[in-house]
Amino acid sequence: MSVLLFIFILSIPALYAAMYKNMFQIKNEKMNNYFLRLFYLAPFCAFVGFFFSAFFMMLIRVLTPEIFEFFMRTFGDLGDFISGAVIVSPLMVILTKIMIIPSKKEIEERQKMKEDYEYYVFMPEGKHMGGKSQGTKYTFNKRKKGEALIGTQIDELTMQVMKGMENDIMFTMYGEFAVNEYALQVFEENKLTGYYKKPMTMKYLERGIKEDTEYVKSVYYQLMASNTLAPMSKETKLTFKGTISTSILPQKNIYYDREVMDNALDFNRSIEYVGAEKEYPYAFHQYWVISKKVHAVFKKYFYFSDDDFMPIILLDSGTIESKEEN
Repeated sequence: MSVLLFIFILSIPALYAAMYKNMFQIKNEKMNNYFLRLFYLAPFCAFVGFFFSAFFMMLIRVLTPEIFEFFMRTFGDLGDFISGAVIVSPLMVILTKIMIIPSKKEIEERQKMKEDYEYYVFMPEGKHMGGKSQGTKYTFNKRKKGEALIGTQIDELTMQVMKGMENDIMFTMYGEFAVNEYALQVFEENKLTGYYKKPMTMKYLERGIKEDTEYVKSVYYQLMASNTLAPMSKETKLTFKGTISTSILPQKNIYYDREVMDNALDFNRSIEYVGAEKEYPYAFHQYWVISKKVHAVFKKYFYFSDDDFMPIILLDSGTIESKEEN
């Protein structure tokens, strides 16, 4: 009974925090329910709670030995930890409410800000990377010292993916996108513009080593953009952030002049080449610039989150709009 009581007390912060949908982000919104959030939160709360229970147990033992003895008499061998948990559990609930869980007003303001942009850079996190373009042929520019090495694809994209790990939309570290027939159907139904498809080869690997030539989940095509944008605004500061030439990234925000985006379609590529090493999953490539229509489609049908998009700030007559984040 004492063990169950101890576990229950330490679980109270997780039981409370799991009630809030925005406590943390689960990519698949259909699976974002109370029990899944509790599944993720319970081990963390138990670990932190156990550690601090031991700390407060020692304080109680020194400062209020009478209370400590009461818990030991009542709950036996676990009485010392239960005494600490009684303090830690409500304290964790209070701190979670104050410091972590956003208020309703904050959630509404964040959502409004995220939905108030007309264009985004589509930049999925590295953990969503579908595979690598193994076997694809490229030509490379003749560069001088300090210049970036730019590869141009010259034949059909060949992509490798782990068997059973394929998604409707996948990409390589070079910014090449593979989409299946379902994704193309969604694009067509939503009347998206600025793209076309090219044949490609998808290879499925068994345990990451041997190719399974009989396994075919679906037919994939390489997604191409039919529109390349004019250069970004001069307000966009591209800078070296690492030690090699694939470390060129915006210092802060990405700006485009509004007149440039008057000619944009739903799918576009930047004329600039960007890339990085550590925190950024891509090698040197052109940005995918998408409309808010594509942004909504990708979130609704393919379960990408706001973390996979970088808002673009549009400038009128060289002025920075007030929506820019400080």
